[in-house]
Amino acid sequence: DLLKKDFKKFFIKVDKSWKEKRSLSKKISNKKIDLLYNEAIKLGVLGGKISGAGGDGFLNLFAKKESHKKIIENFRKLNYQNIDINFEPDGSKCFIVK
Repeated sequence: DLLKKDFKKFFIKVDKSWKEKRSLSKKISNKKIDLLYNEAIKLGVLGGKISGAGGDGFLNLFAKKESHKKIIENFRKLNYQNIDINFEPDGSKCFIVK
């Protein structure tokens, strides 16, 4: 899907993956996260996942640019960052910042 630049299809698969992961254990998510995620989907998010561990982390949400404003306005009270992402043909690259 990524090679074909069919991002919608890719992020729908990310959403499916998150739902399958949640079904593995009740410790993977909680009511607050589920509520936020479901609200985000209603606002135009195509998919997302939790990143981090040990009871701390963040919710990655993926949406088309035209949905960003509505999502940000609805989640303004949260500590959020709007980050544009791009896909690299060579894969992940890590940089050390000093």
